[in-house]
Amino acid sequence: MFAAGRRYVNKNGFTLAEVVISIFLVVVVIGVTHVLGAHVLNTCHINRDRAEVAENLRVGLNRLSRELRLADGFASFTPDNGGRVAFANTMGDTISYHVGISGDNERASQLIRAISGKGNNPVARYINGIRVDPADAGTDTRVVTVTLTGEKGRSGSVELGTTVRLRN
Repeated sequence: MFAAGRRYVNKNGFTLAEVVISIFLVVVVIGVTHVLGAHVLNTCHINRDRAEVAENLRVGLNRLSRELRLADGFASFTPDNGGRVAFANTMGDTISYHVGISGDNERASQLIRAISGKGNNPVARYINGIRVDPADAGTDTRVVTVTLTGEKGRSGSVELGTTVRLRN
């Protein structure tokens, strides 16, 4: 057995201090990983929303500028309620684009197109503003700059614009 006066010391295990320090280090590593992962995921969601808004702005601006380019004349621009732009097409109809709210659960703002006050067809979502420069554009205006503004969730405000020369 053991010699008298000598104690047996097991050197194969860990001391309590070593176990506590290792658990603390593991918890710190897991916490840092969680915080970094949450930040990356948050950034990913924001960028996804910004990309979706940018794509909708491109679709809306492309549609509006193509029709405006072929218009017979610029009719009016009103900045109220997100903005409304109107112009006459070659068949004598008044085409208008304005910002409205979708009827679904998301209640997203969207760009709406109407022909002579009828139709109200959604063109693109997450668009909350139309701006025309010059703001006092009228029937004799031949060049306008149209800017659409959009936002979704935490994307922040995104703007896209183009300058259009009326051909007719």
